Parts: sequence; C-alpha cells; structure tokens
Amino acid sequence: MSANCVNHSRSLLNKISVFGRYQWSRSSGTSALRDNISQMWSCRSLMTKSMCFTGNQLCLCGRTVLHESSAGPAISNGYLEQRRYRKQPVVYTKELNFDYSGDLKKVPAVDPKEYLYKYRNVPQVENVPEAVKKLLSLEFADKDARKKHRKYDIIRHIDTHLDGDVDKEKIIARWTLEIRNQIKHCTVYCGDKKGKVNLIEKIAARKKQLKFLRRLDFERFHWLLNELKIRYTPFPLYSVRITKRYKRKQEVRKQARELWNSKMEAFRKSVEAEKAEFYEKKEKILEEMRKDMRELKIDEHKVFSDFQKSLEPPKHVPVNKNYQRILRNYDEAVASGKLVPKKTMSPIR
Repeated sequence: MSANCVNHSRSLLNKISVFGRYQWSRSSGTSALRDNISQMWSCRSLMTKSMCFTGNQLCLCGRTVLHESSAGPAISNGYLEQRRYRKQPVVYTKELNFDYSGDLKKVPAVDPKEYLYKYRNVPQVENVPEAVKKLLSLEFADKDARKKHRKYDIIRHIDTHLDGDVDKEKIIARWTLEIRNQIKHCTVYCGDKKGKVNLIEKIAARKKQLKFLRRLDFERFHWLLNELKIRYTPFPLYSVRITKRYKRKQEVRKQARELWNSKMEAFRKSVEAEKAEFYEKKEKILEEMRKDMRELKIDEHKVFSDFQKSLEPPKHVPVNKNYQRILRNYDEAVASGKLVPKKTMSPIR
C-alpha cells in the first residue's frame, strides 16, 4: 500500500474518536467518509476488525455510529451523535409480602367530618361558619396531619386505660401505625428499596419491644395485642438455618418415612390375615394335647401352669461381689469351727 493511503488512514483515525463522541469535520460528508473507510479496509494493519462499513452504516466496536438515510446523516455541529438507549422500566414479578409482621388490621379509616385533634377542645369552633368548620375537619387536612391525628387518638386511648409508665406501649402503638402506612407504600412502589429496609428494621424493633413488654407485664402485653390487632410469634429457642441441602434432606427423610409406613401397614394387614389361620391350628393342637393327657392321667392344670411360669422372665437380682465374698468367708469360718454362729452375727441372706 502507498504511503499516501497510510497517512490518509492515520489522519482519518485521528479525526474519528472511538471513545465518547465521534468527531467529524464540517466540510466532509458521508460519501467522502465511505471512500476513506474503504481505503482503510485495504490496510488491515492500521485498523481492527471491530470497525466496518456496511451499506449506509458505520460500525465502531459493534455499534452503529453513523447512519445515512433519506433524512440525511446523523451529524450535528460537526459531531457524529452517539446512540442513546432508553432505560427500560423494571418489572417486578414477585409480589412483596409482609404478613410475617403480624398486623391483622390495615390503617384505620377516619371520619372526614371529624375535627382535627388540635381543634377538638376549642369551644369557639361551634360558633364559626360552616366553611371554616370544613377547613378545620379531616376532609381538608393533608396526609401528615391525618397521621398525627391517628397517633394522637391511639396514645390518648392508652393513657386513659393504663396507669403508670406507659412509654413502651406508646412506642409500640406509634410504630404500629408507621409500619402499616409503610406496608401500604411498599406494596405499591416495589422499587423503593430504602423504604423496604426501613420497614423491615422497624418490624424487628417492634417485635423486640413486644418481647420486653411480655417479660415485664403479661397482662398489659395481652391487652395491647388485642387493641392494636397484632399477632405475636415468640422467638424460637433453637434456630435452624434452612439451606438447599437441608431441604433436600427433609424431602428424602419424608419419602423414607412414607415408604416405611406403607410397608409396615402392608405387614400389619398380612399378619391380621394370618391370625385366623394360626388360632385354628392352635386350637386343634391343644385339643390333641388335652386328649393325650386324659389318657395318660396327667394333671392338665399343673402342666399348663408350670409352662406359663417357665415363660416368665427371671427376676433381676443385683449381684454385689463384696457381699458374695463376705458370705463365702462366713460359711468357711463356720464350717472350720473358727467362728461360732450367733443370731446377731448371721448375715442377711
């Protein structure tokens, strides 16, 4: 290849930048670019296989950076426009489930005609016009004001029914309202990862406070669960890490247990079927034995009683080696005359 082609290819590579935006001069057009690229393709030592020109497209590193169509090339202000990909929306196929929190009730609905908690005990509220009353009601209150109204109601309910220190009860009630609001939010907006993490941490913290309250005062704990409609599941004494291997083992053990039960059931049925035949044969043999004993004049009752005694297991008598040795020495001393036996000296046999 001539030196002019090499120099021209080098200048073209300097004009086209592979990284970022692809620079091109204002004076040249796509036809000149096509001619220059065809000259470059003949010199493969100066370019890679990732750059090619097919039809009306210029491809660099597998991406189309220039396309000549009826509307003209994608050139603006002397630069080849970089392809922009629109971000695809994330589709969540798995629905979020927070049933493990134990909340049996959703966020309670409020009466829109009810006054906001700030204006309940104000006597002048009844004398204001109807338009002002609507503005002071929950119908025109914002979201934060309604949340504060619910918290005020439940905390006042706890103060009226419980005496003494009720800080833990108030914390649990306040967290319960926040958890139920957050569950409603997270089930709708599944992409809110930060809100999901905060919800999981708050559920764990509320369960911890319930555990402390259960140890402190069980009656208050039971009353609070009934008022807030919460199902409390105590922490397990022994936690087992459920892995794939553990699940496979459980499945195999379950199958083995079912197989063992089926075989034992079949064996029991076969034994029950053989029982009738065995009892008939037994009665025939016993009748022949009784007939022979009558002919030989043998006591039938004594024979059967001795046979039953022989079938009984022998009684277990613990053996003490030292006690056996003492008895043996005592008998030898009495037999040799060295020891005169007395009633008080005879060992217990």
